[in-house]
Parts: sequence; structure tokens; C-alpha cells
Amino acid sequence: MKNLYLFIFFIVSLITIISCKDNLVQEKTPQLPEEVFDYNQRLDDAFVNFVSVDNEVATLGRVLFYDKNLSKNKSVSCASCHQQHLGFADNKAFSTGVNVTESRRNSLALSNIFGYSAFFWDRRTFELQDLIFQPITDHIEMGFEKPEDVVERISNTTYYPELFNNAFGNTEVSAEKIEIAMTDFLSSLVSFESKYDLYQKGEAQLSASELIGESIFFTEGRCSNCHGGRNLGGSSGAANIGLELNYADKGIGAFRDEESSNGSFKIPGLRNIALTAPYMHDGRYNTLREVLNHYNTGIIQHPNLSWILTDEFVEIENNPWWNPSNGGTPTRFNFSELELDALEAFLHTLTDYEYINEEMYSDPFH
Repeated sequence: MKNLYLFIFFIVSLITIISCKDNLVQEKTPQLPEEVFDYNQRLDDAFVNFVSVDNEVATLGRVLFYDKNLSKNKSVSCASCHQQHLGFADNKAFSTGVNVTESRRNSLALSNIFGYSAFFWDRRTFELQDLIFQPITDHIEMGFEKPEDVVERISNTTYYPELFNNAFGNTEVSAEKIEIAMTDFLSSLVSFESKYDLYQKGEAQLSASELIGESIFFTEGRCSNCHGGRNLGGSSGAANIGLELNYADKGIGAFRDEESSNGSFKIPGLRNIALTAPYMHDGRYNTLREVLNHYNTGIIQHPNLSWILTDEFVEIENNPWWNPSNGGTPTRFNFSELELDALEAFLHTLTDYEYINEEMYSDPFH
């Protein structure tokens, strides 16, 4: 009987400890400045008229982005898979979700996504606001069953009434307000202060190797044909880049149930690319050099292979609007090790150190 009492006492004590620990997590409050950050300050002249955010709304979005209350068991936040010091990517091939389960695909980096016209590796969403609840209500990623459950959780969290009132003029929590707030915060994640940006503005110089890499990137390397524009890709394009013949993950092909899209995935932007390893939809490459080696000599023949990566491209490069049938012979660029060094050096100039240390993007719970 004495042993039974001891066992019951042990169980009750354990439950109490766990409960107290959970309460401590719930009561941890964000530390915010008295005067809200200006979330439009990093937009330069090229984009200031293209997007703007409300500072109070973005502040609420920042708290939501870092809040583990947005996962069912309070174990992960959006920032768990999109970490600021990693360019808002993850350093794992597959991120850890609720119940210590792995995500299905590598976490895409976040920056300048206000200019995107498609999201996720399979491009299944075309509006930024529409993506907000998809990871939150994914049973692997954050675990909630429906947005209403999130609304109830947030409504019962002590520090949100003031934040919602500041953002929207009242304390009512709704799924739409959560979407708007997080959309504003994500839209504020602007990265245009890399060495390469400063070079283009005449405020920095590139080394000889970096200049050679820039030349290869924009000419014979064909990199800019997919990763072009001010944002260096990441907008709406998709491609099969010949990673393998039989894709375990068929990407856009699976989403559309379309064989001609099998093995095609969204083309990611390259900003802060040196920070965002591992690479590709399945995180198969751990280094930039592995990625460059793939494009240099390792492209696999595939019926859906992007024409830009085939020998056909050379024949029609003066008529880029004509896209022939895919599946041509994979190009072998055969760049030398010095040329690959130069390309890698150029890619490192795309790192924005201000971005990854910017306080207004940082974790307010620390």
C-alpha cells in the first residue's frame, strides 16, 4: 500500500511539473520596443511604390511568426523552419514539425517574397495571404486541424488583445486578421543590402574572382535565365533541372496530376543563398559546390528537362520566347575548378548581413 501511495504521489508530481512548465511557455511574453519599428525602411526606390506595410500590423505579424502557440502542441513556430541567421531558411534537409516529425520538403528561404507570384515548391498557392494557414493546419508541420482552432488559442493568449487593438482598432481575433498581420510581416522581409547590391550602386567593389563569377552567371552559365531580375529568380517560374530520371517527389506534376510537369519545382530566389544550405526541394546537396557540380556536369536526361539546360538552347538563344519540346540532350558546361570557384565567390556576394541581423525581424520572445 505504501508503494502505491508513493507511485500516485510520483505521478501527481510529474503532472504538476509538466503543467507548470506548459504554463511558463504560455506566459512568456514578447519584448517589443515602445516605438514600433518602421517596416518600410528597407524598401528602396525600386519597390517603395510596389509594396508597403502597416507598422503596427507587421509588429503583430512578427509576434505571430515567432509564437509557438501557433502549433498545436506549442513546440514549433514559423521561425523554427525559417531562421533569421540562415536567411530565413533551415539547415536541415527536412524541418522538424510537431511530434518531432519531418516535413515533406526543404524549407524555402524567405526574402523579398512580396514580389512572388507563386509559393511553395509545387507552386500550389498564388497569393501570399493564402499561404499563411497552410503550414499551421498541416498535420506534420504545425498540427492544427482548422484556422478556428488557432483563433481560439490566440484569443486566449494574454499578450494579444493589445497587439490586435494596435493593429486593427479592436481586440477581436479572426483568421483573416492573422493572415493580414503575417502577410504584412512577411512582405517586410526585404533583402537588398548585399555586397552585390552595394556594387551595383557604386558603393562597393567586387574582387577579380567575383567579377568573373558574375560574368559566367549572366552569360555562358545561363544562370540568369532562371535566376534573373532584381530578385534573382524566385517569382513564378518552375523547372525540371535533371536531378534524376524517376523523381520520388514529382513536385508540380503531383500537384497538377500532370505527367509533363513531373520533376518540376518552383525556381527559388538566390538572395542569401550561401546561408540557406542544404539545397533543392529535398535538401540533397549540402554545399554550393555540389549544386554547381550538378549544373556543370551532372544534369540527368529527363523527358521534362528544362530546355535552358539542354543543347537545344544554344540553337535558339536568339529567340528566347520559343520554348521547344523538353527532353533534349543535357548540356555539359565543363567549367574549370577556377571558374566554379569564381561562380561560388559571386554567389557569396548575395549575402545581406544587415538582413540576417536586423532587429525588427528578430525573435521578440528572446
